[in-house]
Amino acid sequence: MVPPELRQRPLCTGFSVLTTLDRPADMTKRSLDDLRREIDEIDDAIHDLIMRRADVVKHVSAAKKGTTALPIRPSREAHMLRRLASRHDGPFQLSALARMWHEMIAAFTMIQASYKIAVFADAQHHTLWDLARDQFGSQTPMVALETRREVIQQVLGGEAEVGVLPPPMESFFGANASRKETVRPRPKSR
Repeated sequence: MVPPELRQRPLCTGFSVLTTLDRPADMTKRSLDDLRREIDEIDDAIHDLIMRRADVVKHVSAAKKGTTALPIRPSREAHMLRRLASRHDGPFQLSALARMWHEMIAAFTMIQASYKIAVFADAQHHTLWDLARDQFGSQTPMVALETRREVIQQVLGGEAEVGVLPPPMESFFGANASRKETVRPRPKSR
């Protein structure tokens, strides 16, 4: 629950947010047209804030010049989402908010630098594509590749900046890993 003193504070200069403290006590007495007008005003305010955030992101990018090649910062993104979750209140589903925020983070990250994602997506691991799309956004360029080697080659060759692979197998012995074979030491030479 957001404390009332924070809900009353404007988000930034030139913008204010309509809060439950500002609404008429009985919303049911308002006409549908009035309610839709209020929704349009809220949408305009959200859009204005998104455009303002994009402008700030351009300045962040300029401040980072020469310090980092890829602007993806999963820990920063996780911190942002945790912070939003901790202040979330009301009937809007937190999962929907998180999905929207992932998409916005991806779009703002693309403002800082363009990049491409190489995704391992064979018949067994096709869900990695969906996971990557959820994490990196629907507008981020992605390529599906059939082998782990192709993903690694794309990243090492500079054709993609990020590679998405499945978790490693329990053993590094390849196809026989599931058989739980023992590895015998080589006999000592005499």
